[in-house]
Amino acid sequence: MKNKLYKVLLGVSVLAMAACSPAVGIMAADNGTQTETQETENITIEAVGALNFSETRTNQGNYIKAVRIEYSGEVDASAVDYTSYLVKGYNVVGTYVNNTGEWGDCGTSGKYVFVLIEEPINTETAMYKTHTNYGGMDYYTPPTLYISQLSDIKVNEEGKLDEEGNVTIAGFGMESSEQYNLIADEFQAGQYTMQVDGEDYSIMYRLFVPEGYENGGADLASLPMVIYYHGGGEGGDNNIMPILDSRSAQNFATDEWQSEHPCFVLVPQNPIKHGGEEPFMTAAVQLIQQVMGEYNVDQKRIYTMGTSAGTKSAVATDIAMPDQIAGTLLASAAMFEYTQEEHEAIKDIPTWLITAADEIPRRLDASEAFVDTASSIGREAAANVGDEAWNGYLTGYEAEQLAEEQIELAEQMGTNLLYTHYQVNTIEPDCHLNYLHAYNNTAILEWLFDQSK
Repeated sequence: MKNKLYKVLLGVSVLAMAACSPAVGIMAADNGTQTETQETENITIEAVGALNFSETRTNQGNYIKAVRIEYSGEVDASAVDYTSYLVKGYNVVGTYVNNTGEWGDCGTSGKYVFVLIEEPINTETAMYKTHTNYGGMDYYTPPTLYISQLSDIKVNEEGKLDEEGNVTIAGFGMESSEQYNLIADEFQAGQYTMQVDGEDYSIMYRLFVPEGYENGGADLASLPMVIYYHGGGEGGDNNIMPILDSRSAQNFATDEWQSEHPCFVLVPQNPIKHGGEEPFMTAAVQLIQQVMGEYNVDQKRIYTMGTSAGTKSAVATDIAMPDQIAGTLLASAAMFEYTQEEHEAIKDIPTWLITAADEIPRRLDASEAFVDTASSIGREAAANVGDEAWNGYLTGYEAEQLAEEQIELAEQMGTNLLYTHYQVNTIEPDCHLNYLHAYNNTAILEWLFDQSK
């Protein structure tokens, strides 16, 4: 998918990933632009924004990995290197240039200079480098970067040439106080409003629409839709924290996933720090129905996902529209206890419930109650708990193998309910973060997309 970049004359922005690698599996968001300028021989340098991305599939992310500077003319690649710039608080490790402004496009010259940076590692936080731009519930605090060009740089600029055919841009310093994230920017921001007791009640939401489906169209092939419900800490009306908090929803919007499994991704934002309550659930279900009416959504492949308090919202959606939900993922579960009647309503929805063995008692008890009540109506769980609990330190292929073995167990048992614990002390620094591991396990996400009504 094509990256959407700001149309600005000159600027600074922040990116992530490795230098000159394809922009795949990236997450992101934009929050507008603010600029500060400095005049250098009639050339204005503007700081435009910071771009954040999650660097890996196993940590929460929002790592800043590069600064993009746009000059008035073309800079030769040989004119800049890691010694040409300083970014406060980061180690500059390299540079590359291009004329597109797009990440990973290396050229021999260009007006965009990408300054690659690495944050010095603090061993105490290396396992959980997160919330670079997160200030708590309903607060959005983009990072501020301080960037300096340490020496003069010559650029080729028509109409402003010296005798050698160059314009010299003297060293400068600038501040970047906004951010731009590529993937989250591709989630359309919206608001849904309904009437509650004669007054407007509104929820914010984000919707990812696959390339080519922007205008709907019944002639297009129907595609599945993922409905992701965030945790309590991302409640509010900023319409961005449910996207930036983790890779959960963004995993489905990457070029990598979309090339194999094109789909819609809907992320309703709960106005308060809870989940599964009214009137939010009525609004969320109505929003789902609205999106289904506007786009060619595959009616047999609609999936719900929930994190923490969002697991309550996911189950509430399952109960509200059981004939339309094809599969459910529930991680870091913080659920209600449900009646046998409610379990009867959702027993045909394949469900994977994931938590940590050392979760706080009320959360773990709710998960156990979910499985016990399901069992009481004849829905046994394929469970990996106790001695069979997963090692949270395993990632990549090894973690996927664990998931595939549990999927095979469920098939052997003839059940559509899977229940997984992560071993005690293997999710750091907080056991509640087990969703970061679960939702970055490709085998689990593939299992979800294998489900169909």
